[in-house]
Amino acid sequence: SLPLQYYHKQFIFSVTPTWAFPQSSATTITTEDSVFEEDLENVFYWSVGVSYWFYTKKDR
Repeated sequence: SLPLQYYHKQFIFSVTPTWAFPQSSATTITTEDSVFEEDLENVFYWSVGVSYWFYTKKDR
């Protein structure tokens, strides 16, 4: 993944694209008639966020 952030005034816009790979072998299910094996594939997805920064000041 490669997180990206853009700051504009009090807003923070963030985007994180991710390319995920399966880490373990597929699960198999055996029945009387046949064997089923899970087909695991690579996955690409985006995580997107917007944050707002509150400015706080202490009066002295």
